[in-house]
Amino acid sequence: MKVKTLLFFFLAVFTLTIANAQKVKIKKGIVSVDGKETFTTDKKGLSNSYSLFTLDGEKEIIFVNWNSNETVGYGEDDFVQVTFLDDNLKIESATSLKISAKNLFQLLIKDKVINLDGTVNPDKLDRFFTKYDENITDRTTRF
Repeated sequence: MKVKTLLFFFLAVFTLTIANAQKVKIKKGIVSVDGKETFTTDKKGLSNSYSLFTLDGEKEIIFVNWNSNETVGYGEDDFVQVTFLDDNLKIESATSLKISAKNLFQLLIKDKVINLDGTVNPDKLDRFFTKYDENITDRTTRF
């Protein structure tokens, strides 16, 4: 009986998790959330930089830069910088946020840092900063 109850519990939790997840797709510069066009994105040439804009393209919300730390061919010191432009806040992570742009945008939406109308939730942003920022630039020696 305990096994059936435990199995039912895990199945219910798994189902609720999947039902609550939002699906993010990026195609031709349009970011769709659950099938609805919500944002636009722009990759800067051949670089590893992306910007996320409101759907009309008028307001840039975040700027993302995958930084090689000036050591091409050596990936151990690479990190990602996520800059929230209106909040003048930069998050740097060498571990948790080294993911694709799609997965990063999905995480920001899931954690409710970015609302679907393009606004940033300051309380959620502070929590996201505390959770993921590793302060890499300030603790790295440059010559």
